[in-house]
Amino acid sequence: MNVWLLGVSLAICPHWNQIGVRAYLGHDDVRAESAYAHALRCPQLDDPARARVSSNQAALLRRQRRYREAAAALRETIRLRTQSLGPHHPDTLIAWNNLGELHFTLREFSAAQQELEFALRHAATADRPAILHNLAALALARGRIPAAEQLARQALQEKFDRHSPSRDLLTTSNLLQSIQAMTLR
Repeated sequence: MNVWLLGVSLAICPHWNQIGVRAYLGHDDVRAESAYAHALRCPQLDDPARARVSSNQAALLRRQRRYREAAAALRETIRLRTQSLGPHHPDTLIAWNNLGELHFTLREFSAAQQELEFALRHAATADRPAILHNLAALALARGRIPAAEQLARQALQEKFDRHSPSRDLLTTSNLLQSIQAMTLR
């Protein structure tokens, strides 16, 4: 690579993540994957920026159903965010929640339970309902109907208390209805 091209590549480093996000939103997965790979190779990217790229890359890989690679990207996100922001920072805990969701998708329920419970123990009020919702879905998948109902009710109450958008309320309300329908069987 000549010096001029190297200079151009380094100058664009801060923008590769933005290019990847735009491509991701436009469902241009090939371009998004390439942009995220370029961003992660940028030497001047600090840990918080590298964690954002890694998190975005995980979302892309999950959408592509490349779950093992997505899990690795999320573990890297957690490592970077723990180093730069601390283990209990909301962004770090969101990554733990996302990893728990991914393990739920893979039907690795024990790992999902540990990650979601860790996130819930340290979550700020605003992040709790989503984690509670995921724990309710996990309990339901494991056949633990009473626990699932309790968690779904708690998630719904917390969403209601913080005036969540109606879409968020509806999602958990639908989960609760599914749980209640199972108890009637």
